[in-house]
Amino acid sequence: MSQKWNSLPHTTQVGIGAGIGGAALIAICAFIFFCIRQRRAGRKERALEEAEWEKNNAERMAYRSAMEKQYQQQRGMPLTSGAAGGRPGGRNSWIFGGQKGFQRF
Repeated sequence: MSQKWNSLPHTTQVGIGAGIGGAALIAICAFIFFCIRQRRAGRKERALEEAEWEKNNAERMAYRSAMEKQYQQQRGMPLTSGAAGGRPGGRNSWIFGGQKGFQRF
C-alpha cells in the first residue's frame, strides 16, 4: 500500500489529504451547528417550563394562604405571621424533637 501511495504524484497526495481534511472540517462544523441548535432549543424549553412552574407555584401559594385563612377563621384563631402559621412543625414541635426524651442527634 505504501508503494502505491509513494508512486502517486505529490499534488495527488496533497489533494487526497485536503479532501480528507475538508470532509473532517465539514463534519466538525455540522456537529457544532447541531449542538448549538439543540442548546438553544433546550434553553427555550427550560424558560417555558420555569415560567409554567412559577405560575403553578404562585397559584399553589395563593390557594394555600386562602385555605390557611379559611381554616383559622373557622377555628376562631387569630391570624399569625409566624413561620409555622399556627400549624405543627414549629421549632418546639414534636416534629423537631420538642418532646421530652427525644433527641434527634
